[in-house]
Amino acid sequence: MLQLQDHRRPPITPQLALRVAVLAGVALAMFGIVFFRLWYLQVLSGDKYLTAANDNRVRDIVVPAPRGDVIDRNGTVLVDNRISIAVQIEPQKLPPPGPRRAGLYRRLGRVIGLSPARVAREVVQQRKVLPYATITVKQDVSPAVRDYVLERQNQFPGVVVQKVFLRHYPHKELGAQLFGTVGEISPKELKLSRFRGVHQGTVVGQGGLEWTYDRWLRGVPGATRVQVDALGRPKGELAIQEPKQGKQLKLSVDFDLERAGQQAMSEAAGIPITNGEQNRGGAFVALDPRNGQVLAMGSYPSFDPNVFAKPLKESTFKKLNSVETGAPLVDRVIDGLYPTGSTMKPITSVAALQSGVITPDTPINDPGSVQIGNIVFHNAGDTGHGTVSLPSALQVSSDVFFYIMGARLNSVPGQPLQKWARRLGLGRPTGIDLPGETDGLVPNPAWRDRLYRRKLTDRPWSIGDNVNFAVGQGDLQATPLQMAVAYSAIANGGRVVTPHIGLRIEDAAGRLLQEVDPPPNRRVKIEEYNRQAILNGLELAAGTPPGTSADVFAGFPYRVMGKTGTAERPGWGDQSWYVAYAPAAGGKGPIVVAVTVEQGGWGASAAAPATRLILSQWFNVSKKLVVGSSHTR
Repeated sequence: MLQLQDHRRPPITPQLALRVAVLAGVALAMFGIVFFRLWYLQVLSGDKYLTAANDNRVRDIVVPAPRGDVIDRNGTVLVDNRISIAVQIEPQKLPPPGPRRAGLYRRLGRVIGLSPARVAREVVQQRKVLPYATITVKQDVSPAVRDYVLERQNQFPGVVVQKVFLRHYPHKELGAQLFGTVGEISPKELKLSRFRGVHQGTVVGQGGLEWTYDRWLRGVPGATRVQVDALGRPKGELAIQEPKQGKQLKLSVDFDLERAGQQAMSEAAGIPITNGEQNRGGAFVALDPRNGQVLAMGSYPSFDPNVFAKPLKESTFKKLNSVETGAPLVDRVIDGLYPTGSTMKPITSVAALQSGVITPDTPINDPGSVQIGNIVFHNAGDTGHGTVSLPSALQVSSDVFFYIMGARLNSVPGQPLQKWARRLGLGRPTGIDLPGETDGLVPNPAWRDRLYRRKLTDRPWSIGDNVNFAVGQGDLQATPLQMAVAYSAIANGGRVVTPHIGLRIEDAAGRLLQEVDPPPNRRVKIEEYNRQAILNGLELAAGTPPGTSADVFAGFPYRVMGKTGTAERPGWGDQSWYVAYAPAAGGKGPIVVAVTVEQGGWGASAAAPATRLILSQWFNVSKKLVVGSSHTR
């Protein structure tokens, strides 16, 4: 009999049932997660992602802001902006090196009139300077070039064309070191607190007033929102947010005086010197001794800062820093260190009088030379001046008189000559509102002895060092601005002013936003009788024969109190100096002028005539150049 097999499955065990239930629960949970995620994206966040999708069809093009104008005290525009259309490359969006990039350079070169090699070279050179910045290939292109590139964006990947504001210095070399330069912010600068919130590609101040007042001069960038297609080609503008120009900076500088100073330096630097070469540079500064306002300031030779408004060639930058060209980028007013020659003598006079070494009437015999220790010190030309007191010693610039002062002050406790030099502003920054100011050097025993212990000099301090210091020689290093501040303190009764160029921060309508008026650095006590004796000697020097600059200022209708200086400078020809104070007259305020000319020879030959030209402009008198014939220092 046939037996049929039993095909019934065995019942599910409890363990298997549990596993099935767990798997079903996991699958249900995963389904639930996917369901609720899709529900969240579609229902709750739909508007958000719809907006994001729409944003993929628009681009924001940053429009750089124009920097604020710079004007002089009378409203004359010194620095402004001009509009340019620039072709730029965003390095991170370029095709990889090879045929595609070469093709891009070839197409772009044809459009802007540059060879592909030139385009490639600009990219390489500018990336060396600012690796992450937008590269400007060409400025001042025509609107037709702009439209052509924008309409064919797919053929020019990484290329942008936009309106930019270029810094414009209408007076070119006039006051170049004063104004400074601008340039795109570097990655290093982006980390500085003063540039917090500034974006890569922003043009910021890189020197001079452009750097000091950058936070006010720098405006707020705008943006142009454009619609693009899937390939990124613009299809039209959607919105424009106009950039906001930076604030206006008003200076204490007088444009006409600045121009006169530049002309005076040009003429002084053109006077041949004994070795047949031309002078290599110089500087001038004019201060209001009452408050430190800089009325004019310039360094020679100068340069045209407009070259920095566009990408600068490395060769051009090297030339501007080269000694062979006179290093035009160096601001000799605040960074030029020189021995001062006899312009130091009024400072020595303050130290000698205030420390009681002499009185204004103390007579000292000047036979033309004096032996101090085992060294004989001579007057210029060994000329003897007989018995002189302080005013007459300043008038004729008696070296012997001040050699003796240096020797006497060396034996007085407390180093009064060094103390007063520093009190009046030498050997320390003046605090002017410019970057890069140097300290200078007031030599003293501790400084030289320290060098001697380190075997950096051949001897320790000696009395001869103080003797040389008293007449502005030896190791003394000072800037023209420091000398102007020191003379201002003598002129105003002891206020050591803080020189400043900025006067006001204004809006576009000229309304005051912030005033620049720093307080004096300090006050020093100079007895009025002593101060008048010094000023009397300086007035005799400039106005009465045989004063060292009496020939230069002959016929000048206003009072001038000035001192010539001729400093020996190792490796160079004699440094020509003149520092003058002229009290208020003819409706104009008081003024202190300091001028120095490298390799200019006698103080009365180059620096003093330049000073007269500057003072002539200030007081509106004849500007005829008078070359001094005096042969005293």
